[in-house]
Amino acid sequence: MVRTDENETQAAATIFHTLNYLSAAILYLKDNILLDRPLTASDLKQPPLGHWGTAPAQNLVWAGLDQLFKNYDTSALVVTGPGHGGQVPLLNSFLEGSYTKAYPEVPQTKAGLLTLFRRFATLHHATHPGPDVPGVIQTGGELGYTLAHAAGAVLDSPGTRAVALIGDGEAETGPLAASWQVSRVLNPQHDGAVFPIVLRNGFAMASRTVFSEMAPEAVEAFFDSQGWAPLWVSLTPARTFTTPCIWHSPKLGIRWRLGREALTSPCRY
Repeated sequence: MVRTDENETQAAATIFHTLNYLSAAILYLKDNILLDRPLTASDLKQPPLGHWGTAPAQNLVWAGLDQLFKNYDTSALVVTGPGHGGQVPLLNSFLEGSYTKAYPEVPQTKAGLLTLFRRFATLHHATHPGPDVPGVIQTGGELGYTLAHAAGAVLDSPGTRAVALIGDGEAETGPLAASWQVSRVLNPQHDGAVFPIVLRNGFAMASRTVFSEMAPEAVEAFFDSQGWAPLWVSLTPARTFTTPCIWHSPKLGIRWRLGREALTSPCRY
């Protein structure tokens, strides 16, 4: 079982809400970023650039992964695929310290955070993820490659785990749709483990997504046919970290500890 207590749950909730605030504020504010005084027009970016819609779900995953890594004294490469949402890995890298290691001129202080806000959506950092952010191995914007990149990162590296954050709009692209077959390619003896997470918010840029229109049993049947055994998470904001969720699941714990060691071909997660 995953170790959880009230302090861990509160810590995860704090991370989640902090990331949500910063993910919204970085789109609009160039000054007064922590609202130390009433907002004025001069505090605002003109024009605001970036996207909010994909951020909360990604922040929920990042906060939960932080808890998971601590519980199992492990780590993983996180590959982010949802369109835009570049502020999520950027802000996470700042909060956990890797950004400052890569950019010493941006300390983990209020002044450093202000610098980060002013760098976002400029030549320093685009509105989608990119390799200029510590830990990011792919450039966002052009969708469809998340799962393939995550799988490539664990080839011939049995101790490596990669988490692929996949938008449900991205899941409809040709490259991503074909990439579900990587479950049949990875070798349990010689390769690492890939843990895809589909962020099923229901919306692509122009329409509803196919996955959002499918019944849960139809979604499960699809992934079953591709060699995956899905775990579902359905949470309201008020219950996000107040009740057991995916991060407390014994099934996830078993899969995380074993990686691919207990899997046979064709593999099933």
